[in-house]
Amino acid sequence: MNRKGLLVIINIFLINIVLFLNLLIATTGSQVSLLLSHDTIAPGKIVTAYLDIQLEPGWYTYWQNPGKIGSPLSLAWQLPPNISAKKIHWPTPTLIQNNGYLSYGHKDRLLVTIPLIVSDNPTDKSPLPIKLTANWLECKSDICVPKTKTLTTTIKISKTNKQNLNSKFLNDYWEQMVPIQYDRPAEYITKNKKLWIKLPYMIPKTVKEIYLFSVTNHYILHPINHIKDQSSQSYLVSPDIETTPAPFTGIIKFVFDDHWESALIQFQNNPQLDIPIQPIWHVLKILCFALIGGLILNVMPCVFPILSLKLLTLTQKPPQKAKQHAIAYTFGVIISLITLWSLLTGLKLIGYQLGWGFHLQSPVFILLLIWLFCLITLYLLDWISLPEKFYTSISQLETKSYTLQAQTWGLQKSFLTGILTTITATPCTAPFMTTAISAAFISTPFLGIFIFIFLGLGIASPFLILSCFPQLYQYLPKPGQWMNTLKKWLALPIGLTVIWLLWVLFQQISFTILNWSIASIIHIVILCRLFKKYALTVKTKWILIIITFIGFSLIISRLVLQPQLPISKTIPHFKQNMIDVPLKEKQRLFINVTAKWCITCQVNQQTTLGTDQITDFFQRHNITVITADWTNYNPEITQYLNEFNRTGIPFYVFYNANGEPLQLPQLLTPQKTIKTIKQHFIQK
Repeated sequence: MNRKGLLVIINIFLINIVLFLNLLIATTGSQVSLLLSHDTIAPGKIVTAYLDIQLEPGWYTYWQNPGKIGSPLSLAWQLPPNISAKKIHWPTPTLIQNNGYLSYGHKDRLLVTIPLIVSDNPTDKSPLPIKLTANWLECKSDICVPKTKTLTTTIKISKTNKQNLNSKFLNDYWEQMVPIQYDRPAEYITKNKKLWIKLPYMIPKTVKEIYLFSVTNHYILHPINHIKDQSSQSYLVSPDIETTPAPFTGIIKFVFDDHWESALIQFQNNPQLDIPIQPIWHVLKILCFALIGGLILNVMPCVFPILSLKLLTLTQKPPQKAKQHAIAYTFGVIISLITLWSLLTGLKLIGYQLGWGFHLQSPVFILLLIWLFCLITLYLLDWISLPEKFYTSISQLETKSYTLQAQTWGLQKSFLTGILTTITATPCTAPFMTTAISAAFISTPFLGIFIFIFLGLGIASPFLILSCFPQLYQYLPKPGQWMNTLKKWLALPIGLTVIWLLWVLFQQISFTILNWSIASIIHIVILCRLFKKYALTVKTKWILIIITFIGFSLIISRLVLQPQLPISKTIPHFKQNMIDVPLKEKQRLFINVTAKWCITCQVNQQTTLGTDQITDFFQRHNITVITADWTNYNPEITQYLNEFNRTGIPFYVFYNANGEPLQLPQLLTPQKTIKTIKQHFIQK
């Protein structure tokens, strides 16, 4: 055996040792018990077996339908000939999120019941042995531990029934967890890749959340939206679904402020079911919101530097050519927006809980943006000069006409600028924009595409208006030396963007990888300076480029394999119970969903939420501030946003002492924030 093969065997052995040690460390101390409802039972009667699995805090196990991943509890009985066991009766599950996947299960405790039927003429009436072997999974974060437990008990057959007094406490808990069974079925239909369910009864207005769990192997996506038609009939709408499920039995769970209720319902497919249709004025309002939001986005700090670059380019074009470039820029914006919407919708379809700006939660994407903006900064400073062969060689792949080559590459640059605008726009959220984006993700695909088209038209509207009305060109300054001066000044906001992205990256990765990232920027600057100042041979340039590519690939590989996300010492990791517990104690809460890469969030923090005026106001009125930091991916924050049909940030919610939420606008001022909270809650 050669040395390389020996090293492979040693690595495999060490990996198995590590996995084994992880299992030892992850061994849980769950408590399992088997209890019968009666000590003695009469012939022909039913005795209930209670299997109680009490898990360690933070651990969970799976329901009878675990969802995408997991395995449910399985039982193996050893019973006397005159006793038979029926199927397991399950309690109401809860939704479990793990690494972007949704599963159905039970946290901290699982209590199931199994009916045991005694025959009418038992031959043996002495204490009969009952033996049960249970197999289940106990999971926490990325660890799942298979557990097995064998339990024994006895029961005596007599003419009279004698109840086990200890079973009363288990039965009380069981009645709280078991769903109420409804005789009237619910009807459903699949339209526009969404599951529409018409319920046979009204849903109270005080319901906070709704969950749907299919007893069979159907996988129902969440969140479940509640819609009422003109006759106040209740409908439930599930997110995208590929095929129409067969009729099934399911549990609907309604979560209120201080308790929850559940119902077991039969669901029947009705292809003729009418669904509530949104009025045309509502659709037009959403499209207008998208158009206005895109227009306002042009003056946000995310987009303005790119907007200035494009405006600088158009001033160099005659009016007749500027129209072509404006259309190419518009197509770049719209196509990239629709691509981003399709990607986000597809990831949601396979179970990932994501929101607007999700790609900025990736350190790899942030680092790629840093390198891109660094190159743009150097280009504006004239530290990068690409030869004409570079511009024409790309176009030669498509045409043989040199004149058309130059025109095509010019339009390609405008198209790519539109894509760059979309990428840089995602950290910002303009007024009206969140409402439109949220509607796009819960509406039909056709309406969703139209919403993003109008959003793209809003972003590109300054150039479209300028190209459609050539007379406006007389108000623009004439080309001259001022353009080179302005071009270099525009390097300042782009360079500041690089520094800001480095700060965002520092919130997501370890200090060691951050040093590598800074070193990569210095390498880019030195490399561009060498190419600009010295007449290097082609071979030397290619060697430097290959070395750069290898080094940058190693940094990306380290980010992918070992991101080492830092744990914030000032902002605790957000969990839903951070809100639920204070609300039960009748506390006033202000929820701030933010992220380091969200520029609008940082502006609101500096101008409003971080001011002494707001801090004193919150302290005087006993308002607890909870910060949900979405810089890194957190499925619980995404789920919280979904509860309000929101996909982007900033997002602000105030809860009064009764737990009633109020959503605040995205752009805050101290006076507006104080007035809104006082007017709606405190003065009541």
